[in-house]
Amino acid sequence: MKIKYLIAIIFSITAFAACNKDDNFNYPEGTVGISKIIYFPSVAINGDRLIILKEGDTYTEPGVVATLNGQPVDATTTGAVNTAVPGVYDLTYTAVNEQGYSASDWRTVVVIGNDVSSNDLSGTFKSSYRHY
Repeated sequence: MKIKYLIAIIFSITAFAACNKDDNFNYPEGTVGISKIIYFPSVAINGDRLIILKEGDTYTEPGVVATLNGQPVDATTTGAVNTAVPGVYDLTYTAVNEQGYSASDWRTVVVIGNDVSSNDLSGTFKSSYRHY
């Protein structure tokens, strides 16, 4: 019975001593203890994810918001839009932190040729599909 009390007292003292706070919380800037704090970038597009234009229209880039630790940072854009040539254009916006970690967002711009809207595809069509 005395052993149980002795173990309980030793455990209580050990638990109380282990909960002592470190008096020195003056860590160097950018660290917590021996761990380095890393902030990751964030990227979000302005406007629509899909933009559809007619051939020859003007494309106005809606832009992107890139932040790192709550502060604005520059984002690079990969891809370009040529409204003189019909096609599908993918744009990727990327921001990178000092450690090389990156975040990206994307947008697709579709340029429809002028000849597409003038084609009349109305009529009767036959199919080889049979429904039984």
